[in-house]
Amino acid sequence: MLIQKWKNFKILLIMDAAAMETWFEILQDKYNAPYFTQTELSELLTDAQIDYVMEFVTPTEGAPLGKLEKTIYDAVALQPLIKKVTVTASSGGFITNDSIETAVDTLETLTPNPIVILPLRVRPKNTGITKAARRVREMEIDELLDDTLSGLDAGWANHKERIEAVYLLTNDSSNNLGIQLEPSASFNAASTDVVVLRMPIPIQVQATAVDCELPDFTHRKIVAKAMSATGIITEHDALLLMEQKTNG
Repeated sequence: MLIQKWKNFKILLIMDAAAMETWFEILQDKYNAPYFTQTELSELLTDAQIDYVMEFVTPTEGAPLGKLEKTIYDAVALQPLIKKVTVTASSGGFITNDSIETAVDTLETLTPNPIVILPLRVRPKNTGITKAARRVREMEIDELLDDTLSGLDAGWANHKERIEAVYLLTNDSSNNLGIQLEPSASFNAASTDVVVLRMPIPIQVQATAVDCELPDFTHRKIVAKAMSATGIITEHDALLLMEQKTNG
């Protein structure tokens, strides 16, 4: 059975969930490793694609989940996961993660509901701002805006000075995780465009298959990561074997 799968696979260019399962089995056979159930394999591939996505997120001070690298490669690889939604801030200029995820869910109607990894761009729409807000650390706000927040709010309202909008990833008084726009009084109920990176949907290799939604060129690496997680073979060696079998 696997021999026939392999013959068909040499000319296969698009790797769906079934093809990812075939690659995984081919690599298992080479090392005489025990087979995993389809449920186990689905979990391995799902975890591997999350690991793949997180490779593009760079930890940075002041941002608990980091920031996205800015290269052509990650822009293409992660394109299906980057979504723009419009949400409304609270009276204190706070936007909860829950409201963002609800907006993404309304946009895409996915099952399960999407989980937002981090915001990539935040721009209030109804305050006269012409560019996206800048993400900062809490300790930087006063220094960046060059005044106390109360003084800045007054200056903004009177249009005596143009104040750069900034935001923090933080918690509100109810411990909801989200985005705090500053100066807060300037963004009461502000309609805000938020571009986010969301989590990929889980891969399923069962009868009701769910294919990996990332581009085809990422799929071999995801399979290699799944193999590496089993301890059977390293990610690097799995990639080399797949390349050899494709070109051989």
